[in-house]
Amino acid sequence: MKLKITIPDSLMEIPLWRFQEYERMKGDEEDVELIAKLLVSNFCNIPIGVVDRIDVATYHLAVDTLSKVLTESPRLKRRFKWDGVEYGFIPNLDKMTMAEFVDCDTYISRIDQWHRLMTIFYRPIKKKFGKFYTIEDYEGSEKHHKIMKKVPLYYLQSAMVFFWSIANKLAIHILQSSESNLKGEQVTQLNNLLLTNGDGINQSTDLLKAMFLDLRKSPL
Repeated sequence: MKLKITIPDSLMEIPLWRFQEYERMKGDEEDVELIAKLLVSNFCNIPIGVVDRIDVATYHLAVDTLSKVLTESPRLKRRFKWDGVEYGFIPNLDKMTMAEFVDCDTYISRIDQWHRLMTIFYRPIKKKFGKFYTIEDYEGSEKHHKIMKKVPLYYLQSAMVFFWSIANKLAIHILQSSESNLKGEQVTQLNNLLLTNGDGINQSTDLLKAMFLDLRKSPL
């Protein structure tokens, strides 16, 4: 009997928590074939023991499709609705607070914390003015992090691609806009902090890009 499976063909079809679970299960595994089986098992929502029952053509189609989906570089979605609430991407990253920036660097390199990273990138919209809007102030990641586990991976991936492209410019802007209110040792401390955070973001960018590239190479 031929086993039928549903293969996600878009990041919109993959909830963030499922990707986090896949990464948790994969861990530091280096066995290429096992990684491919975990890929199919997790994202096609079937027990790993059932993967061997899939016909060869379907198995390779699943692996190839999922590998391409997970290495997409989607365009930024500034708004999305989830459970009746409309969320908006930070309207002006140049005005990102130090709390947002530091937490972003903390979470961006930890896949198991990406749902908390989402609470920095996206928050409920308070007011809308045509294509413009304002969002809730950032009060830490506790308020919406459970909800963000359920949203499509697409939104986080698009936000990260966008964020990577401006991270260095953002760090410089925060330093320049803060210096007018700081003196002496405080300026030095802030500069060191931003340099450290910038390195962290660059390292996590390289790590994540390498991870996705390896995923595309590994299955077949």
